Amino acid sequence: MSHFNIKFKLIFGVVLTIFIFGVFAAFLTYFISRENTLKEEENDFRTIILLRSERVADVFEHTLQGALQLAEHEDLKKFLLDPTRNKQDQNILGILERRNLNEAFSAIYLMASDGVTQVSTDPTFVGKNYGFREYFKSAISGQAYIDVAIGVTSLEPGYYFSVPIWQGDNVLGVLAMKQKPSEIRSIIHAQEQEQEQTIIFSDEYGVIVDSNEESLKYKSFGRLIEKEQEVLKEKKRYGDLEIRDLKREDIQSAIRAINGISAAPDEVFYKEKTMIGLSSIRGTKFSLVVEEDSVQFLLKNRFISLILAFIVALMACLASLVIVFIMNKFFIPFNSILLAIKRFSKDKCSKSLVIKTGDEFEDLANEFNGMAKTICRFEKDLAKQAETLEKKVSDLERVNKAMIGREKKMAELKEQIKKQNK
Repeated sequence: MSHFNIKFKLIFGVVLTIFIFGVFAAFLTYFISRENTLKEEENDFRTIILLRSERVADVFEHTLQGALQLAEHEDLKKFLLDPTRNKQDQNILGILERRNLNEAFSAIYLMASDGVTQVSTDPTFVGKNYGFREYFKSAISGQAYIDVAIGVTSLEPGYYFSVPIWQGDNVLGVLAMKQKPSEIRSIIHAQEQEQEQTIIFSDEYGVIVDSNEESLKYKSFGRLIEKEQEVLKEKKRYGDLEIRDLKREDIQSAIRAINGISAAPDEVFYKEKTMIGLSSIRGTKFSLVVEEDSVQFLLKNRFISLILAFIVALMACLASLVIVFIMNKFFIPFNSILLAIKRFSKDKCSKSLVIKTGDEFEDLANEFNGMAKTICRFEKDLAKQAETLEKKVSDLERVNKAMIGREKKMAELKEQIKKQNK
């Protein structure tokens, strides 16, 4: 009857166990590493967005502080208090121009309390009334303000920083600084990953102010509600431009939430095969939105996870080979004992078994050798006794034959005597 030896059963059992748990470990490694890598990528993505957001916030804060410092200039206050002042006063113009030495601003201008521009580094602004602008309304009420708009005079977009000019408890006028979009664009777009990302700068209504994709500018992510449309029309923020929506209600809702009371400062979510990051700009109502194609990342993530799973599976295979090698070594003395038993069954006085392993196998071999010697000696003694007994039987047979022959002769003599007596 065919059967599997113990060596095969033991190796098969161990290798099968390693294989099953190795496959389980490989799958577990794949899914866990994939999840962890995905979280790390999301964290890196969130960090990049937050860093950009903070850099923009720092520039806004620095510019606003500069405007506040300039608004404290005594000559500006004296000029606004002077009822006989002349528009485009050269002294005041020199003060404003010195603040714009690096030409980061397309215009720095001073408005009276009625909204009429008195002095400006851009002469086309002089005499124009910007009292309808939100940045003027906020500043004349005593609040510094940051806004974005397309200029009604220059027809160019810009970021407006407006601050009140105080004289005691009274606001004399408003100082406004129109920063060029390129200053902010250089910050939000200055990343190595720009070509793989769509970078969007939007206002509180979800209208895209700036983007590295020109086709997205001055469009809203989602549909603007009637109240929002009325506010934008009243503020003339984007002039006569028609704000079309991109039907991205997911981002539009997130922007509305991020400017609300219960908003989180940042958010990362997925839409189809795109990873979207959203962050509010500290101290403003602007938001930074970054979209990145996640296909390449997901492929990279899957590749890394598969590599880790393959390494685990490979380690399991190598472990199986090592186990097989160790088992083969382990069974060498066992096979020697089995071979010695087979020889012993044929020849009780066969060659002694030699095993030098220093463990139970060596003890077993020594016991076996002792038993084999005892049986061999007993067999030899038994053979000698059998030989002696056989010799004695042979002698007895000879004696028996001799006695039987004598009895026959005596019987024959008796028979002859009887015959003679007759």
